[in-house]
Amino acid sequence: MSFKRLMPFIIFIFLTTFSFSQANTADRYYEIQTKKVIRIGMASNYPPFSYIEKGERDGLEVYLALKLAKFLGAKPKFYELGLNKGLNAMALNKIDIIISGLSRDTKRGKTIWFSVPYLEMTPGVIVDKRSLPQTQYGDDFEDTPFVSIWDIKRLSEFTFIIKKGTVYEQLVKEKFKNKNYIMVNSHEEAFEKLFDGSANGYVHDSLFLEYKLKKNKNWLSKVTLLKGGHQIEKICIGLPFGSYVLKNQIDLFLLEKSRKGEIRQWFRKYFDK
Repeated sequence: MSFKRLMPFIIFIFLTTFSFSQANTADRYYEIQTKKVIRIGMASNYPPFSYIEKGERDGLEVYLALKLAKFLGAKPKFYELGLNKGLNAMALNKIDIIISGLSRDTKRGKTIWFSVPYLEMTPGVIVDKRSLPQTQYGDDFEDTPFVSIWDIKRLSEFTFIIKKGTVYEQLVKEKFKNKNYIMVNSHEEAFEKLFDGSANGYVHDSLFLEYKLKKNKNWLSKVTLLKGGHQIEKICIGLPFGSYVLKNQIDLFLLEKSRKGEIRQWFRKYFDK
């Protein structure tokens, strides 16, 4: 068969393949539009971002999700999933996006896409004050006081508490290689171990830890918060790898809400609530 006769078939195959590829990368958005439902993976015990109060779901990220769903013309359906289960569920098309204090990193970026950031925070650690050098009345203060999580490197011994599946597991293992750590499954377990003396400090994001101290002022006599200094975590919405149209729409929504200062207002509302 001559090349001229083959040409129509070649064009047909190319256009079919291109069309299939385009539909495949954008199908999650069109599925949301067709069903008018967006399935959202979210933690249920992560104040002020998401929590259950009097049987109702509330928090900054819940409010953000409701506004995003309205923008997309869909009804939100929430799924209470830990981060690892949420990532697996999204890969299996059981949920559409994850809004759960998800920080951007290169390892996760190989399997999922991130929206533009809607919040920034640093790593932080709530530390048992007895673990830090004590200054007696009349003594000279240290030239270099402990003001950030990185100052813990100066301690000869320190045991971190880390919640499984968080980026802070990787942070401690890479940046504090000579320090011990214990793994927990929940925030409740972490604080229990901190206050019973099983470990010296609980590492997590600074905003969550600051919120916990704000709500538990009686802790301040026993613990202190060291923030993350120069290291900034970018908090994004997680979405399926290759979902071009969905990412474009979510980014547009977040950029506009950030430009108008609305996301910052929502954060202050829930942080001070």
